Amino acid sequence: MNVNFIHRNSLTLSMKRERSALIFSEILLLLISFYFSSNFYLQNNPIMVAASHEDITKDQLYADDFPTSYNSQNLMSNKQLTKICDFDFSYGAMEKIFVKENYVYSILENGGLLIFDTSISSKPTLIGSFNEFQINTGGFVGDNLIYLGIFGGGSAIINVSDPYNPVKISTLKDVNIVNKFYVSNDLFFTLDGFNRILVYNISNPLRPVLLSLIDYYTQDFTRVNDFSVKGDLLYILFITGLVIVDISDPENPIELVKHESVKGLSFDFKDDYVLTTSVFRNNSISFCQLNIHDFTDPFTIKNISSLILNTTVYNKKVQVINNSAFIYDAEFIIVNVSEISSPEVIGFYSQISLPSQNRILYLDINECFIDYEKEIIYCADFGNGLLIFDFINYPSLFLKGFFDSGGKITDVFVKDKFVYISDVRESYYNPTSKFSIYKTEHNFSSITLLGEYYPNGRILDFIINEQYVYLSVLNSGIEIINISNPMEPQLVNTYNNSLKYLNELVIDSQNNILYTTVYDKGLVILNISNPKEPQLITEYMQMNDWNYKYSEFCLADELLIVKIAGNDYGTGFSILNISNPSQPAVLWSGYISRYVTSLSVFDDLLIVGKHYNIVEIYDISDPISPELLSSVSNNWFFSENEIVTKESSVFVARGENGLLIVDIEHPKMARLVTTMKDHYSGESFDVFVQGDYVFLADGWDGLEIFKLDSYKLRFVVFFVPIGGIIIVSFIIFTNIRKTKKYKLTMKKNPTRCYKNFNTFSMLFFFPLFLFLLFLKRCFSCLRRVVF
Repeated sequence: MNVNFIHRNSLTLSMKRERSALIFSEILLLLISFYFSSNFYLQNNPIMVAASHEDITKDQLYADDFPTSYNSQNLMSNKQLTKICDFDFSYGAMEKIFVKENYVYSILENGGLLIFDTSISSKPTLIGSFNEFQINTGGFVGDNLIYLGIFGGGSAIINVSDPYNPVKISTLKDVNIVNKFYVSNDLFFTLDGFNRILVYNISNPLRPVLLSLIDYYTQDFTRVNDFSVKGDLLYILFITGLVIVDISDPENPIELVKHESVKGLSFDFKDDYVLTTSVFRNNSISFCQLNIHDFTDPFTIKNISSLILNTTVYNKKVQVINNSAFIYDAEFIIVNVSEISSPEVIGFYSQISLPSQNRILYLDINECFIDYEKEIIYCADFGNGLLIFDFINYPSLFLKGFFDSGGKITDVFVKDKFVYISDVRESYYNPTSKFSIYKTEHNFSSITLLGEYYPNGRILDFIINEQYVYLSVLNSGIEIINISNPMEPQLVNTYNNSLKYLNELVIDSQNNILYTTVYDKGLVILNISNPKEPQLITEYMQMNDWNYKYSEFCLADELLIVKIAGNDYGTGFSILNISNPSQPAVLWSGYISRYVTSLSVFDDLLIVGKHYNIVEIYDISDPISPELLSSVSNNWFFSENEIVTKESSVFVARGENGLLIVDIEHPKMARLVTTMKDHYSGESFDVFVQGDYVFLADGWDGLEIFKLDSYKLRFVVFFVPIGGIIIVSFIIFTNIRKTKKYKLTMKKNPTRCYKNFNTFSMLFFFPLFLFLLFLKRCFSCLRRVVF
């Protein structure tokens, strides 16, 4: 037997095995690199994901909860939200109003200052504004100065000599939250949040001087409701009494007397009489009462008369002009006080018709300026905006001018280039809404109003199916609107059937079935094959148990997941089989928390929004036994939110917490990846996703449009793996060449060739192995930390 032949064959076999192992490891490395460079990049690139799937539908939109307070940035570098533009449809709720000649100055709640030209009173025109800081109240003084309270503390003096360009001239920092102003000659009085009245000398408005501080914070009297100055006397009204202070020497105010029999919410003067509004209780019902007191002698008061008004008490304010007392809040009441011993109601208004828009304005007046000589009343209405009344035919009121300040945008839906929006007017007592249709152009950089529709109440939700819009309206039912002509939306029918407290709407467009929930009826299912005449299929309340209150819900094929709320057990959800809509069947039901707000479905996953947790992810592949997979939380309590699930991303509009994105590619490791929040403002109510664009309904800032972008991690997730592919390809090519060279030199010197091959393996195989481990470690860290 030839020994050299045996040795050479053994070397050949050994080297073939090693070469095979090396090639296998290289191919494995190539495949892993290709996985990271393609699969990882494609699945986690929001732009490519959004472009490869059709637009989300309204059926996938559901309200929910959010948790973080980050500042308009993201936690995952390659999911970047870039704001393209915003369109503010609302100036905010009007709170204060002051009039000087033909100019009206209106202060918005936690907003700014608006200046109107009312030389044509039937058409007030907005000419200027000031919003350098958030304002919480204010007062007008002098010819060209306005005093504004700064939200959070302090006040500022604004020069409005040029109403088109108001300018701040000075700031007062030594006060807390300012609740009310009053100006008398060169004295400026402010009431802060601690029952303290500060007195300033403003003879030089550029440098106000603090003269004194009247402190009732530690007194037995409760919160100061109102205060005013008459001559050298300061009147301070509490809910439990009235205090009179001598301010003849403003640097040394002296309390003169306390009258515990004079209690009230607001007051004004008529000669030597003081008129107050107070609370009159009859059993469990509270009414507003007008009282007239004789203050000829401040030390000795005398009650002249009282008049109980047929209106509930909120925070009634009173102004007296000549022989009329104007009392307002949710109603506008005019009382004749020419005979102080027998006041008489001569006018009572809770709503005003607006013929030009064929709708009713429910009054919620926060402040009035009454020009008795011109017979005009200017009102800052909390829900409607600036109202200008003409009372030439006294005491009848005629709405002469109207400026709609807009309501909070609460819902948004986008289809192609059309944007549909609903808002909520601010009125606490008679909330109303508006439904608007806009058309967008130039990649959503511009927007044009096409048409508007005013429902008979507040819009709670809306959904679009073909050419019809279904509005869930509080106390009205379902209003069905034809929008085939978006410039003139037309009401075609209202389905009520005692549906007063509806919640969300969901449509199964394939089967023409509409689902909604009603507080006292449970689940309501309608056939809408004929939108003009919806037909009731069934009303279903789980177990006929009043502990189960249905509200938000979502549709997933033949499953309906409904949020339930119990009186004693908190909140949770039920999974219903609706394959037969006329006979829903409960598959699973249970309480999971006291704070469930919204629901959404993606594949076999149920996304649950909560007050504390941003989302919780449940596996409902087996609807009889849903399983909690993971939750995302930052322990911040927020409500008022909406959830949209788009592929492996969950978009959450979470009130003051802003817009958040949660990645659920790995449901057992769901992670918050992006946050977008305006710095000191914003109130996110609804979110909608279409393609690469995210539309946010912001209560205060209007419609905000963002674009999903990806660029910061591309070097890591793209160039590094591609570089890995190039390196591995080079190594494989080199190895092939080495193999060919081995075959040529094997016959000449097999021992030397084997050593060279061993050296090659040591130099490349083990570094590649280490590189593979390093690469695997890097991407594991990226997935764990970033995603």
